Amino acid sequence: MSGTLAVVSQSGNSLSFFDIASGQRTAQMTDLIPEPHELLLEEKRKVMYCSHAYHHGHFWAHGENGHQISIIDPDKKQVVNIIDTKPALGPHGLVLDRERDILWCSYEEHEKSEGGGLIAIDLETHKIVKRVGSSTKTHWFVVTPDGKKAFTCNKTAPFISVLDLENEVMTGKIDTPGGTEECSISPDGKHAYFPTPGTQLGKVPDKPEILVIDTATDKIVDRIALGGGAQSTHVAADGRILVAEYRFLDGRPANGRLSVYDPKSRGLIGRADIGQMPLTIRSSPDGKLGFAANIFSGSVSVVDVSSFKPLETFVVDTEKSKFSNLCQGAHGMVYFP
Repeated sequence: MSGTLAVVSQSGNSLSFFDIASGQRTAQMTDLIPEPHELLLEEKRKVMYCSHAYHHGHFWAHGENGHQISIIDPDKKQVVNIIDTKPALGPHGLVLDRERDILWCSYEEHEKSEGGGLIAIDLETHKIVKRVGSSTKTHWFVVTPDGKKAFTCNKTAPFISVLDLENEVMTGKIDTPGGTEECSISPDGKHAYFPTPGTQLGKVPDKPEILVIDTATDKIVDRIALGGGAQSTHVAADGRILVAEYRFLDGRPANGRLSVYDPKSRGLIGRADIGQMPLTIRSSPDGKLGFAANIFSGSVSVVDVSSFKPLETFVVDTEKSKFSNLCQGAHGMVYFP
């Protein structure tokens, strides 16, 4: 077990680096722009991109929308540039299109029109070169491997938006009455996975499930029943579907579970106990390790996804936010081999 994990504290405005073999924090950046959310590594320029969604708070209750993406040198542990996403506000999800050398970013609102969508940022000029509206607040999204199509998680909205990225137009909606959470896509791009219903703080929803979307037909072709509500999915390199399930007992957060499903049978393979309110999930390139950011615990659980044995817990930031009175101490992550 080797490598480095970089993880942000949303409410602590910090970025920590952990040595996976020793479990030790090796470095910490403590002066990020408020509310760092998602992290993405770009190997070509050897930098990370970090979105800043709000000035403080969280999706359900927050201050003014952010409008920045930090560019971070992971070797120097420095912010080396800032991308301004205006007029797109509330940037969140990040997806890299290596072939076109652009960074796709979701946004929740726009200065000049209603609703959110996606923007494409040229990584040489840092200019916005495309914008595709989704007709509502957009939080996360997936892009097909050919870079032509996207499906958006709109959280509380009762639909998934289908976007044509080449022609910059929304082409359809997939009905999801309960809303959806963080989505993922299979390695071959044929299926996208959306947890539903949307997160309900204080309780586990009735009949939580993963919607399996056929990306060619834009249809729901299967449903994976879950044992608990889910805030996110992630597909490992071998195609296995990792799901972060949260739990509440008597209205109070309890430890969650990292559940793993087979991509063909879509049956449950195994589960591991993790921390409270797991949000972001990532995995090692070989698919052997799963990482779950437990936002209410302010920690990251490292799990062997073959034996489903928790291997390590990285304590990131356990302080409560002075604005929300919640611990929002672990969110976006990047794994370095």
